[in-house]
Amino acid sequence: MPVVQNLARLDEAALAACSTSVAVLDDVCSFRTLDRDDYLDLNWAPAPLEQAAKVAQVPASLVSALTRATGGGNEVNPAYREMPDSIWEHPVTSLDSTGVRRAHEQLQELSRLNFLSSATAAEALVRLGDDFPPTVGDPMGYLRTHFQALCGFYATAVERQLSVLMWWD
Repeated sequence: MPVVQNLARLDEAALAACSTSVAVLDDVCSFRTLDRDDYLDLNWAPAPLEQAAKVAQVPASLVSALTRATGGGNEVNPAYREMPDSIWEHPVTSLDSTGVRRAHEQLQELSRLNFLSSATAAEALVRLGDDFPPTVGDPMGYLRTHFQALCGFYATAVERQLSVLMWWD
C-alpha cells in the first residue's frame, strides 16, 4: 500500500479532542469522522513541491511556509504512535486556525510567484523522477494540480475558520 500525505479540516474542538483521545484521532485519520470534502490527499507531492520551490529560488520563508502547510506544526497526540498501522517517522501534526490563516496567506503569495512555471524547476524535477508515483507522466502538471488543491483546501479552511490536521497514511 502506498504511503501518501493526507490533510483534514476540522474545528478547534475536534482538534482538541484529537489531542486527548487516540480513538478520536484514529477516527479522523481513518476517514470515519469528517465529510469527504474535508480531506485532501496530496499523494507524494509535498517533497517535490518544496524541491521545485527551492530550485525556482523562491524565498526561504515561503519554502518554509509550504513545508509547514503540508507538514504541520506540533504533534497532535504522541500516544497515536502506538496505534497499529501508524507511521512513526511521520507523526500526526496540525495547524490551528490562526496557523491555517497564516499558511493560506503565504500559499497565496507563493502562488503569485508562479514557481511551478520555472524552466529551472522543470529541469530539476526530471532529476527527481524517483520522488513521483510511477503513474506520473507530467511532473509539473502533477505538482500544479496538487498545489492548486492545497491552496483551495486552505482557502476553504480559512473561510470556515478551521484547523488542519496532517498525517502520512
